[in-house]
Amino acid sequence: MATHSNPSAAGSTEPASESRLLQLPPELRNRIYEYALSTGPWPLYCSCVGTTAALKKPIHKAIFHLEPPPWPRSFEHDPITELNQLKYVCRQLRVEAAGLELKINKEIKISRTDRDARSPIWDLLVLFRQYPVAQLMWLSKIIIADEALNVCDAFNDKRRIFTAPDIAQAAQLARRHPRITFKYIVGEWRNDKMRHHQHLLRDEDLVWTLTEAHALVMALRGTCADEVLNELFAWSLDPAAPQEYGGKWRGGITPEQLQAPNLRFYPRFPDFDEVQIREWCKPYEPQRLSNGETLLDAWIRLHKEWCKNGI
Repeated sequence: MATHSNPSAAGSTEPASESRLLQLPPELRNRIYEYALSTGPWPLYCSCVGTTAALKKPIHKAIFHLEPPPWPRSFEHDPITELNQLKYVCRQLRVEAAGLELKINKEIKISRTDRDARSPIWDLLVLFRQYPVAQLMWLSKIIIADEALNVCDAFNDKRRIFTAPDIAQAAQLARRHPRITFKYIVGEWRNDKMRHHQHLLRDEDLVWTLTEAHALVMALRGTCADEVLNELFAWSLDPAAPQEYGGKWRGGITPEQLQAPNLRFYPRFPDFDEVQIREWCKPYEPQRLSNGETLLDAWIRLHKEWCKNGI
């Protein structure tokens, strides 16, 4: 094992080879790495800020991440000595376990919330720029979650997170890596004004759910081939609205640039109480579509399909 030193650092510096962990046999260290990397549900996370130059910085891995000083006064050991020792140990760990977190955890989640000002696509690009293609092949699924996104708000320019250029980049990555499934979770999939604490769809929310699903299809594909969804939306609101929003949202990007066979969009809350939905939406029960299906049956069927297969 190589010995590292840093004469410029304050305090005494122990060589990395003195680490008890690094003195263990490689096979045992690998077992420790595997256990640590497979303990949490999402052991890999990105931490990058600033301009595009940040994309070149290495990803922060949860078990290899080292917080810099200052430490609290209760710190029992010499902080500079501890920092230098741990820094070199972590460097060796990163070399030995490079890509192991992808091989063990085949599913990775990238998410953003209201507190974040940029798209989760930024972190997706960071992820793909930090690993060689051979290691990325270990992945089977990437979950991209816009935790705070509302589709209609995005089309109305109230938020600039869910943008056509971002989705085009995600689709391009998906086409380059056809063996990886890209699951994009689209915020609330409902209008904020109609949100309820129980996260269940009442009769008012039925309209907004149909609106946003139809608007999403029109935006991504430029048209909606699902006649049932078209008819449901025409029953609820102005049929021309999503086409207008979608064209404005895409700008100069074509619908083909926003699509990939392995990129699908899903609602954030897949579970709902069908019995309660039918109870709340009884006034719509007698209404039928041109295919003979009741309006409520059609909506519940489509919602289940979206939750299972996405759009």
